[in-house]
Amino acid sequence: LGTSGRGAFVLGATVIGVVAAMTGGLTASTAYQVSNQKRDPGAVLVNGGSLAAALGALAIIAGIVAEQLLSGRPGVVALSVGASAAAVIITSVVSGVYLGHNALIRYNVALVLPPMLSLAAIAITTLALGRDTPGAALWAFAAGQWLAMPVLLGAGAITLVRRLRFEGSLAASMLRFSLLAGMSSAISYLNYRADALVVQRYEGTTGVGIYSIA
Repeated sequence: LGTSGRGAFVLGATVIGVVAAMTGGLTASTAYQVSNQKRDPGAVLVNGGSLAAALGALAIIAGIVAEQLLSGRPGVVALSVGASAAAVIITSVVSGVYLGHNALIRYNVALVLPPMLSLAAIAITTLALGRDTPGAALWAFAAGQWLAMPVLLGAGAITLVRRLRFEGSLAASMLRFSLLAGMSSAISYLNYRADALVVQRYEGTTGVGIYSIA
């Protein structure tokens, strides 16, 4: 990707990492409703999925806005970061349902499969296809995340489709829990990744590329 390109990729990955840290609260909230409150997995999936879809849409909208407002490489990669963040948010609900249902094999697949497919997609895009730009790499990351979705949902189709219904009170409860836990996780994540943002502020994406390797 080159020094500047790597810097842009690292910044994009940092933003996605913050979102992933925040979705830990949504995963925990989903698992809590299934395991402790004995809610039906299908009902929890619908309500948690509704929240995730709304948050994912906001992430994509934020990416579109940032693409228009930011200049240089950050603007180029903004939409792909938003698309990746949306997939991460939705996956967190599916993994939470599996965790709460004590389906630990499927839960671990939900943790491992998306990044594995993203890594494979990045390798194909940058090496096999020769599209070695940070934008292409981050779009490949997003593609891998979204490609994992049908597999994760299909793995628990029988469990997840039972008693599908939306309950406003359940969705509100999950949202409150997710916000509290998510903010805590995001702050913890930023404690050891904020340095990349500081370097970008003073040295630009080229500085981030050098710093990330050093």
